[in-house]
Amino acid sequence: MNLLKAEKVNVSKIMGIKIILLILFSFIITCHMPVKAAVILQYHHIDLTTPRSTSTSPERFSQHMNYLAENQFNVVSLETFLSALTTQESLPPKSVVITFDDGYKSIYENAYPVLKEKGFPFTVFINTQPLADNLSQFMSWEEIIELTQNKGLIANHSVTHPHLIRRLQDESFSAWRERVTNEVLKSQKLIESKVIKTVRAFAYPYGEFNLEVKKILKGVGFWAFGQQSGAASMNVDPQAIPRFPFGGNYGAMNDFILKVNSLPMPVTRVELVDEKGNQLNDHQLPPDVDRPKMRLELSDDALNVSCFGPGGALEIQSSPKGNWFVLKQDLKPGRSRFNCTAPSSKKGQFYWFSQPFIKPNPDGSWYSE
Repeated sequence: MNLLKAEKVNVSKIMGIKIILLILFSFIITCHMPVKAAVILQYHHIDLTTPRSTSTSPERFSQHMNYLAENQFNVVSLETFLSALTTQESLPPKSVVITFDDGYKSIYENAYPVLKEKGFPFTVFINTQPLADNLSQFMSWEEIIELTQNKGLIANHSVTHPHLIRRLQDESFSAWRERVTNEVLKSQKLIESKVIKTVRAFAYPYGEFNLEVKKILKGVGFWAFGQQSGAASMNVDPQAIPRFPFGGNYGAMNDFILKVNSLPMPVTRVELVDEKGNQLNDHQLPPDVDRPKMRLELSDDALNVSCFGPGGALEIQSSPKGNWFVLKQDLKPGRSRFNCTAPSSKKGQFYWFSQPFIKPNPDGSWYSE
């Protein structure tokens, strides 16, 4: 009997070890599986003395980069990411792209040394007029060229950093299209004349775009990046690629860790309507639309989606077509977003989707910045 009991104990131990090994093997395989998504980070100033809403302190930026290095993230170049979008090939697991907008001097002084030390590739989207004007708060061409010699890529952020969606007084639609096209192409031409290598990638000034601006970017052959948050899948809209903006209230380590570990929400369709149920074909809202409603279609209906907007959690209204997410208060003029998340099967990791909105003043004029 004692021998039989011993044999049973040994069998139990062996089975236990096999289960543990199977779990470990599954974990290792999962951690090294290629993926079809990346998280794109967006910064502006890396400084303590610049406007808080668009500034990340040098200390916090270093903490972000240290977290990536210490937790086996794969920092890939923008060029690698765009190549994967083109070919629909997979990226390394935990892929991250680092980007900066505007080309501020603090990027060169405070971010570049950290990136160079870690060997991380990065992209700076520059608007070219400040360089022509020799503005002291922006990098010089000499500094920009040095970045390109150390894994830095320079891309397009327009010439003058305008609100592209806004027409000038008495400006016709065709004249507006020509002006926006020139903002893109003139900047690109100058960048190509200054650096050895670039890409046809554009970051929308202020993160603002609408359907017509997207058509212009598509027509001249550019990928385009916004400031709406969320991880980017291989099925992303090529002229509305999301990035996670950091600065001001955004970027504390718990916030950064949550976002850099996020997954793209498997959205197959977004439907927007106004208060009366009329279809909205653009996220640039008419002046009289105060409470747009949103419905998401997902490839995984089992996800438990929660959405938040100005005023907090959005209400859920059931309908035969699915759930509508509804604001509890009117949208104010300006830029806003519905941010939607859903827990994944991995603890602490969430699916993420962001729907931007742009609302003019009630009289149709534009708000001031």
